[in-house]
Amino acid sequence: MLKRFSGTWLLDLRSDLQNNMSHTYVGTDLNPKPFPASPPSNVTFQVQDISKAWPDEMKGTFDLVHQRLCLLGAGPNPQAAVHSLCELVKTGGWVQLIEASMVFPEDIVNSETTPVYCDMLKVMKAVASHVGAAWEIGGTLRGHLEAEGFTDVHEQTISLRMGKTHPDEKLAKNGVVSCGIAIEGLGAFARSML
Repeated sequence: MLKRFSGTWLLDLRSDLQNNMSHTYVGTDLNPKPFPASPPSNVTFQVQDISKAWPDEMKGTFDLVHQRLCLLGAGPNPQAAVHSLCELVKTGGWVQLIEASMVFPEDIVNSETTPVYCDMLKVMKAVASHVGAAWEIGGTLRGHLEAEGFTDVHEQTISLRMGKTHPDEKLAKNGVVSCGIAIEGLGAFARSML
């Protein structure tokens, strides 16, 4: 069984902020199974599908909206999902989108040193193609935000070394665990399409 990390980003944000009790934190996922069992009193988790409209009472209420690795699930219309996310933020607030570009340097991902990862990428690409999702969605985020009227858009690309390609043993193991969690989710998503 893989250790679950869901909620970690939100809980870390809460612990890093001064006066963290003066804020409300809401985390969402399509699958409630990995939600923390006993979150702090000002942290809630709820089920939300990235491709569905958000509840009206949530619109315009957040200072920060952070989304990570979900837009492939929006299928052929990621702009609609980005629009819904942007509706959640207050005027003057921030939207942070994190997605993979799915373009890897040859020294990090290749069939010789990372054959299983290469196989997983083939499955992911097939699933993305089946649902009509943009495979290299990470490279489209700036355009999606600018289409929503955002003007102070910053973009950063980070190359991640996975598994044994990472020189730090602890981070290499964390990468394997996080990939395992992604594979579990991908498998469940793929099975739901049958």
